Amino acid sequence: MKTTKTIVRRLFDARRAIMAALAVIEQCSRDEHKIRVKERHFQKVEEQGFPVNKSFLVETYHGIVARRFRARESIISAAEVFFDTCDEIDATMSAPQKWDLLGCGHRADPSRNEPFAKMVGLGYEHPIGGECSFGPLKFAGVLNTTPLFRSQHEADREVALAYEERQRHAAHVRSFGIQAIEATRLAARLAENKGFVHRAPETVH
Repeated sequence: MKTTKTIVRRLFDARRAIMAALAVIEQCSRDEHKIRVKERHFQKVEEQGFPVNKSFLVETYHGIVARRFRARESIISAAEVFFDTCDEIDATMSAPQKWDLLGCGHRADPSRNEPFAKMVGLGYEHPIGGECSFGPLKFAGVLNTTPLFRSQHEADREVALAYEERQRHAAHVRSFGIQAIEATRLAARLAENKGFVHRAPETVH
């Protein structure tokens, strides 16, 4: 069994990786908007009969697509670490030990043995209510923060979205006359690893 310090570090690093990747995705959206604005401007210039070189738009957009998919891969990888760690805690720790890790051992029902991913508060109200004032995970900044995923299903759903975006962005990239090989291959591998290759994202349950 890992030490408490190691567990906290793994959970905290996973959360930090997810938050960093989300920031990259947000920046990609802003960058893509700027590219679309420039593209519309160039279209108007072309309509007036002037030659336009769009090669830098193509290269920039290709980079945005690749960055977005690398960020999604980071999210999925970190989520797997997070949930694997939670499963390891469930398999090796008793209910009182888990409550102590959360910093709630002094006021928790020791017979209440919830899955640790739920106990840590991934999108749920904390099982015993209120805010954890102390405990290793509270100190690490894992508790009472923006949820990572509401459940394992939510993490799996993220992979389905990555597969869906692979198809959508492939169409966008074709409109620029290029193939985003890196992004497409990455999204395809993620989808294949999770079994979403032959299943439409909206049918995932």
